[in-house]
Amino acid sequence: MKILVIQIKQLGDVLTSTVIFEALKQKFPSCEIHYLITPKSIAIVENNPFIDKLLFYDDQKNVASFFNSVSSIRKEKYDVIIDAYCKTNASLLCWLSSVKKTISFDKTVSRLLCSHVIERNKESFSKSYKSY
Repeated sequence: MKILVIQIKQLGDVLTSTVIFEALKQKFPSCEIHYLITPKSIAIVENNPFIDKLLFYDDQKNVASFFNSVSSIRKEKYDVIIDAYCKTNASLLCWLSSVKKTISFDKTVSRLLCSHVIERNKESFSKSYKSY
């Protein structure tokens, strides 16, 4: 199985989403995982042992580079795409990719453009978190 995770937001969002990779490798040990990020995020993930390949998204709001990303994604022939944040650009990438299983958080744009949506937890499930 070949999986693409998309996180084209800020550095903190990229760091937070890295927990996805270990969980995916535990659940699907033979899967190949690629991560689509902006170039400024490379230092956060370049040595992550659970990521097989890094792809870069040009966030300069350039239409040509956006469609280059779509073309690159299509060539890779992913089985699953996970949009880790549900940014409109990422949801559009999912939709235009021709991948049958695209997963994102439940937002209006993702309901329209992704095949599977997940409702966010509204409360922390961590035992170390205490609400004040």
